[in-house]
Amino acid sequence: MSLLLALLLQTEWPTLHGDLQRSGFYEKLPTEGLKVVWRKELWKELTGPRAEVIVGGGLAYMGTYAGRMIAWDAVSGEERWVVTTGGPIGHSPVYSNGVIYFGSMDRRLYAVEVVSGKVRWSNELAEGIWSSPVVAGGNVIVGARDGVLCAFTTAAGTPVWRLATGGPILGSPS
Repeated sequence: MSLLLALLLQTEWPTLHGDLQRSGFYEKLPTEGLKVVWRKELWKELTGPRAEVIVGGGLAYMGTYAGRMIAWDAVSGEERWVVTTGGPIGHSPVYSNGVIYFGSMDRRLYAVEVVSGKVRWSNELAEGIWSSPVVAGGNVIVGARDGVLCAFTTAAGTPVWRLATGGPILGSPS
């Protein structure tokens, strides 16, 4: 986590693998040596093996199996806020326009204002969420373990559409 964060301090990494295509491509690798600027040990709570730190709005975000979404100052590592859910968070949030969106195994999709850590809205789905959402076209799109891919408006969480896929959704949309 620390090596990646040192790279990310130069820019934002707003979604899983950095972009909407989930490419994981970082074109501006530093030419100088890297150094750890801060580090957090989350071994008491554990984090998902597919999750990565997301950086946006000057903060770094990571969810834990203890159901906590934690925001740290991206430069100092100082904890800014924590949102606690009713279930494990197994994947990365997505950052867009001052809000992070993430799912939890408590069957909820959350929209959290990054400045305050206040939950703007949350929606309950039929099953838990074990994938990273994506934001596109004013909607947040996420799949749940019941096999339904859903879109909600980013502003109010209003349902836009649902698509049954026939099997659990464990991967992240792109």
